[in-house]
Amino acid sequence: MDSVLGGADVAIGIAIDEGIAKDIESAIATNNPGFSMTAVVENVLHEHGKIEGLQSVIIDKYGFQAMPDDEVAPLIELQLIKNGGIVLKLKSSRDSTSSITFIQAKTEGALAEQQLSQEVKRLLTHAFP
Repeated sequence: MDSVLGGADVAIGIAIDEGIAKDIESAIATNNPGFSMTAVVENVLHEHGKIEGLQSVIIDKYGFQAMPDDEVAPLIELQLIKNGGIVLKLKSSRDSTSSITFIQAKTEGALAEQQLSQEVKRLLTHAFP
């Protein structure tokens, strides 16, 4: 399976300033210096089991979006390319994703990384029950 990483940095919602984005990225990198969203997606796909005909996954966007009450939630957009060129687009929804506080995201890299992984799992489970 080929994977393509959409962006090198953690994407962040418009309401979150660049400094906070760098703090979240730094927290993840401190916790896991070799962090790779491609690896996160590959691990989740491995845990989920085989998806018939899957050829590749494109990571269009990943990171966090601002939520009410000083919280952030994972934001992930994926494209799954299946045999015959069928493209399935998966995107996080503000209504169905879990959130953590800004402070947690900025200081607990493992938790921020876990949130990203859980959102990938949620997207795949919803698309391929």
